[in-house]
Amino acid sequence: FGEALAEVRQVLLREMDYVAERNHIEVFRRLFANHPGLVIPRPVEHLCSPNVLTTEFSDGLSLQDFLFHADSAAKEKAATTLMSACMAANYRHGIISGDLHPRNFLFQDGKVVWLDFGCVKQYTPDFHATMVQMNRAYMEQDQELFHRHFVALGFCRPESGLTPKETFAFFHSLKPGCLEDRPTAVTRQQMLHVFRSFTVDNPWRNRITLPRQMVFAARLELAMHGLATRFGAPLNWFQLHKEALYPAEDIREVS
Repeated sequence: FGEALAEVRQVLLREMDYVAERNHIEVFRRLFANHPGLVIPRPVEHLCSPNVLTTEFSDGLSLQDFLFHADSAAKEKAATTLMSACMAANYRHGIISGDLHPRNFLFQDGKVVWLDFGCVKQYTPDFHATMVQMNRAYMEQDQELFHRHFVALGFCRPESGLTPKETFAFFHSLKPGCLEDRPTAVTRQQMLHVFRSFTVDNPWRNRITLPRQMVFAARLELAMHGLATRFGAPLNWFQLHKEALYPAEDIREVS
């Protein structure tokens, strides 16, 4: 876990760099400038410095207050907005905002306000391309191709002895509902199962490791599903992944 801890240290230390966070905000504002349901407050340049970060003021309900007042349709819309934005950033653009703490979001007039961009990680281009191909192979249930990308990314060594069936089963245990084309509500019990599948209940834990560049991707996956449990809204994870992994001009049938 040495490389993973080094990655955590590097990204967390970067959270104290307000110049970098201001740049992250601008990147995400450009990526989602045309998103109808997402608001990212603009930095106020003349009030920013290496020690101070100031953005436009945004009002809205906290997640707790929103969940108390919103009906099921509003909850599903907000949850879908958040999950689709996170997946689009990760799969299409190769960038992760890894701090999906509930207090980093406000809810106003059918929109989600995204506030914090200190914990941001960007993949290298080659790693990102392979990561996308691995996830496409997973969605298409091509175990042989999935396994090749899984090994290439560094999840396990070629000589580990793990089979395509085993690596696919391991990855599948971490992705509840992703291969079912229907709305699925993620429960706390499922989240506990996901955590245990990666740790104490993982029969291959001595042969599977987490590549350095995937540390915050794993954090993102857990945080997204954790937020989904708070919303309590059933989401079609299959369609959310499909839309993020396959650009509109490259949509193919996923079985």
